[in-house]
Amino acid sequence: MLRRLIEAIGRFRDGGVRVAAWSTYATESRRLSLGIKDRETGNVHAPLGIGDAAGARYLLAWSDGLVSRGYVERRRLDRDVESALRQARAAAYHDPDAARVAGPAAIPEVPLRDD
Repeated sequence: MLRRLIEAIGRFRDGGVRVAAWSTYATESRRLSLGIKDRETGNVHAPLGIGDAAGARYLLAWSDGLVSRGYVERRRLDRDVESALRQARAAAYHDPDAARVAGPAAIPEVPLRDD
């Protein structure tokens, strides 16, 4: 998901303007809930609920000094990320403080355990 966004950012051009610097933060969540009502698990008043969500927040600093911030859902990233970038460019605004984007950071190794 995130790779598709990063590749599209590198390719995107709008009238000679390109993304000069960017930052992104991807999120993914999966949720399962089961309610209890009247000592009964998962009845019609407390049904099983399943949720799945993913997306990416972004900060784009354009080569002409404008900035775009936003959020793209996974469905949009899978189908038409270029359209999302066109909309981000159309909503770009001037903010000289936000145009400073920190460089790449090392991704820490995080051990996960599931008993």
